[in-house]
Amino acid sequence: MRFTVLLSTVVLATMASGLVIPLERRQYDDVLYVREGFGDDMAEYMVFRRGKKEIDDAQKNTKNMPEHQSTFHVPGSPANGKPDHIYTGQEVQKAVYESHAEADRLKGASKTQQKKSDLKDFKNYDHREPKTDGTGGAKPLAHMVVDGTPGHPAGKEWPLPNKHDPNTPGPARVITQEIAPGHHVFQGVVAHDQSRTAGTPGYNDHFHVPEHKHTTAHP
Repeated sequence: MRFTVLLSTVVLATMASGLVIPLERRQYDDVLYVREGFGDDMAEYMVFRRGKKEIDDAQKNTKNMPEHQSTFHVPGSPANGKPDHIYTGQEVQKAVYESHAEADRLKGASKTQQKKSDLKDFKNYDHREPKTDGTGGAKPLAHMVVDGTPGHPAGKEWPLPNKHDPNTPGPARVITQEIAPGHHVFQGVVAHDQSRTAGTPGYNDHFHVPEHKHTTAHP
């Protein structure tokens, strides 16, 4: 009787140990898996934080930014069914930030990704078809120098949203230029002349959209 009880106890202990060991190992594996995943997440988080800091710094070090309450008016063309577009200085600042974020994203990206990006070089070329009324000047931004010398590289253009049809490109772009590593200047807003139709000379010309600063009326 004692032998039977002892044998049963040994068998049960063996079975229990067989159950406990895999459970402990499973728990250890889970902890190890979580720790490994945590390490991956932390690495991604650190990359994200580092990237965000670079973007924030680029924005902070961008000179000549418009005032929040300023407006930029892009005339429409009723004949072509194209409406006016009005952007605030705050919206322009947001677009500049997005351009810095895209530039950061494209670091190390493939040529295909770079080509597909909406962030394009802006070389301030002469207008192919200057306006006949004498407005618009010979270049999109008369004050901007692009000649490849230090502080005068090609600028970057980034689209402002099309408020009337978010699924299609709008006519306006924000233009920035890196004047030193990590330091930029906001050169202005440019836009297509919406009275021109596709296929006509100068359809892709860009014209300066002036900033209208907000003024407070005093009694």
